[in-house]
Amino acid sequence: MATSQTLHDRAPDTRPKSVGLLLIKPSRYDDDGYVIQWWRSYMQANVLSVVAGVVVDAGKRGALGPDVRLETRLIDEISEVVRPAKLERWLAGFDVAAVLLVGVQTSQFPRALDIARPFTAKGYPTIIGGFHVSGSVAMVPDWAPAFRGAREAGVSLYAGELECGVDALLNDIMTGSVKPLYNVLSDRADLTEAPPQIIDPGLAARSVGRSYCMEIGRGCPFWCSFCSIINVHGQAMRHRSPAAIEAYLRDCAAVGGRTIIITDDNFSRSPIWRDITEIMGRLHRELKIDWDALIQTDALATRVPGFVEACRDAGVKRVIIGMESVRADNLAAAGKGQNKVHQMRDTILAWKRAGIVVLAGIIVGFPNDTPDRIAEDIRHIQEVIPIDIPEFFVLTPHPGSEDHRRLLAEGGRSTPT
Repeated sequence: MATSQTLHDRAPDTRPKSVGLLLIKPSRYDDDGYVIQWWRSYMQANVLSVVAGVVVDAGKRGALGPDVRLETRLIDEISEVVRPAKLERWLAGFDVAAVLLVGVQTSQFPRALDIARPFTAKGYPTIIGGFHVSGSVAMVPDWAPAFRGAREAGVSLYAGELECGVDALLNDIMTGSVKPLYNVLSDRADLTEAPPQIIDPGLAARSVGRSYCMEIGRGCPFWCSFCSIINVHGQAMRHRSPAAIEAYLRDCAAVGGRTIIITDDNFSRSPIWRDITEIMGRLHRELKIDWDALIQTDALATRVPGFVEACRDAGVKRVIIGMESVRADNLAAAGKGQNKVHQMRDTILAWKRAGIVVLAGIIVGFPNDTPDRIAEDIRHIQEVIPIDIPEFFVLTPHPGSEDHRRLLAEGGRSTPT
């Protein structure tokens, strides 16, 4: 296949008429080298739904050329085994085919490379995107050496939001001229005009409660040093249109979806949270559907007038709070001064009075942490702060975070890949 012509410059009889895109969200390895998988995932991978929506929209807009048939196949490896030989037979049924490894986080990158190798060995363009690639390119001055394994495997990298570069990527796939790197980090997608994420009952069926994820917006206004979101999606809060959200919720309800996981990092800071909770409440009354929704917020969300009550009335049953620590010095070290230790008990009680289950993220491994301090913190949580489900995480300087950038500047080593 010639690579010097664009798709639209080709003679009509040489243009591919069918394109297959295999979208895979990889899992990761456990400490013994086994791929972590479950019969049912806690939630479906929202990134698959979003990315599929973007590429399907590109096909409908004619970005692939006239009269081109586009098909996608979505696999979330956390609940489905990836069988390259079987998938290669699916790919072989198209004039042009490619593999997109989407939403790849740092812990998943080694697994993504292992998934990619059988496909690149067969000549299929394979592209890895997600927070590991985007965060590294955004924050690490000399990021290329950490991706030596990708170069050796013949894998291309995509940094940034797919909405900003999907046409160029698909055109290169069509012409057999996929580049080693696509970097669109300087652009931000206009989510008010973004393609809708797709509804995939098959993915939902592989999750607990047949859940459907829903992206309302991207970005977070805070400066937490361990966070990579703000350095990839930015701190300006962007959002989809309320009309698009309502249409998506109606589609979910039409296929029996009632468990909704709002994937925004901080729903309480969305400029349209009132619109979304009102829509969910109205659809509850109109469609007689009892939503079972989960949101993520910061610890200050209960101080936003009317927010807790609106979430309760919208069908929010669970909330994840970024509490992080019950120590003021730890919060200061993480750049999370907005969390106030003396307010945490009242914060949790406000949610519980509304009948909403509270999950709180707690980080261990801050500079001042010791085994004794951590034990004291756990006792304090047990006795004073009535969290329903605490979730403990080890402080990890992921690429894309300020912690990681600072570690490298001080002579540390980037994550080996």
